[in-house]
Amino acid sequence: MKAKVAIAFLLALLVGCSTARVEQSQTEKVKAYATEVFDDCSSYALMPVGSKGEQTDLMVMKTRALTGYPSVPAQQFARSVESARTQKLCMAVTGVSSKFTAFVIIEALSLSENRDLQGLRLLFVGNNIDRESVQSAVEKRGGTFFFRPI
Repeated sequence: MKAKVAIAFLLALLVGCSTARVEQSQTEKVKAYATEVFDDCSSYALMPVGSKGEQTDLMVMKTRALTGYPSVPAQQFARSVESARTQKLCMAVTGVSSKFTAFVIIEALSLSENRDLQGLRLLFVGNNIDRESVQSAVEKRGGTFFFRPI
């Protein structure tokens, strides 16, 4: 058990210190999508999900499956989403890795203590293959889901 905790801590530290490597052109594209989708929001949050590369992302996902300990990005995202219980929260979420971004969103929504996130309006900018799982997680919590391909 101590080994699992140590591995989870080291991976959380590694991923938690990562910076979002989202290309400038992708960021501009996401902003344009968000402006279009969230026309009824006074503002929105752009949430880039950082990545240290495919192997590290995969290691984080496997560690979560083995230990049950949530990843740092998912914990941070979950804290951000909590305000959707009481107010409208418009979020555009993307990342270098669509698969890892989807993982973080789904994990974060599973961590949320509040089952009712009707104020959540989430735009996922990713790959079509990841769309359904993110949409299901958002709608299961009462949120509204939007999608645009990368």
